[in-house]
Amino acid sequence: MLVYSKTLATFQARLKKRAFFLLQAECGIQTLRERFKIGEYSYPLSIVTFEDPKQFGFFSTHLFQIGMNRRLIFEARDQVIDNILKHELAHYLCFIQFGRTVDDHGVEYRDLCRSYGWGEEVFSAKMNLKLENEKYESSDQVKVIEKIKKLLQLSNSTNQHESELATSKANQLMLEHNLSHLDRPHLEDEEMVYLKRSLEAPKFNAKLQALANIMDEFYVKAILSRGPDKVYLEIIGERENVDMADYILHFLDSEFEKLWTQERRKNPKLKGLKAKNSYMTGLSKGFLEKIKIERSKVVTQKELIVLNLKSQEQLRQVYPSLSQVGSQRGHDSLAHSLGHQAGKNISISKGLNLRPGQKLLS
Repeated sequence: MLVYSKTLATFQARLKKRAFFLLQAECGIQTLRERFKIGEYSYPLSIVTFEDPKQFGFFSTHLFQIGMNRRLIFEARDQVIDNILKHELAHYLCFIQFGRTVDDHGVEYRDLCRSYGWGEEVFSAKMNLKLENEKYESSDQVKVIEKIKKLLQLSNSTNQHESELATSKANQLMLEHNLSHLDRPHLEDEEMVYLKRSLEAPKFNAKLQALANIMDEFYVKAILSRGPDKVYLEIIGERENVDMADYILHFLDSEFEKLWTQERRKNPKLKGLKAKNSYMTGLSKGFLEKIKIERSKVVTQKELIVLNLKSQEQLRQVYPSLSQVGSQRGHDSLAHSLGHQAGKNISISKGLNLRPGQKLLS
């Protein structure tokens, strides 16, 4: 799952600047303001942060996007971060050259890395973060890190004077030795915004839009995002709300298709894409009406206003400048009416908790 915060935005900007430097200085590739150029074509450079217990980085061939694990900001030395960034840049460059026709870490990938002077520390598919960090730590640095860790432990002392003194000394040492990546508590306490690409389709369709329209009622924002060859329905918000919305989206995605198939068998007049689009829009409208009635019993209007403002702010943190383009479609009044009625009767198979920020299943 992708994750955003003010600190991570700074980290992403630093990574992007470093990636452009590596492309130019070590790969001999021309860089532009937000893109880099190979031959006659230019390519975007987008870097995001994500959470995962095992994976340190990824490159998405569908979105032309590099992901770096948020753990790296406080667990990896700069040289190790550089190697992970080079690893993902190499995947990007390999994709540009060979498409999806070669193995991720195959001969072509390793040869490309070697052509830029990048060895096994870059092209290896596996990494032990602790061992990699130790390669770049001198004995003096190890001693400093151990001293900082002890000071941070003392900062939790019940003796206020001792705690303040230990915190001050730890911060001073981290600044002097450029070890701010150890300041984990600051990032842990910061409010995070999460993004999950819940559904995808080859192109925009009315069902995706209908499902996106429902998501506001579950304390997240839904965005239809276009990649080079796919459209994604992304949900943005607090982690528990995103998990809940993801469950609901997958259930409704399947339920909408099932209801359309059943309705079409009962009513032979329902034919073509216009009828299906209208039916999906009707389902969304009917289900929304039902959910709003149920939610009004547990959430006040004042709470809804506050929650909506918060979700708008979370959306701006992920997409500071967002433009949405609507599209006009033909309307089938019969299909819409049938969908509207069916939508009012949809029930999620497991119990929903309509209070924000709580577990999905009751």
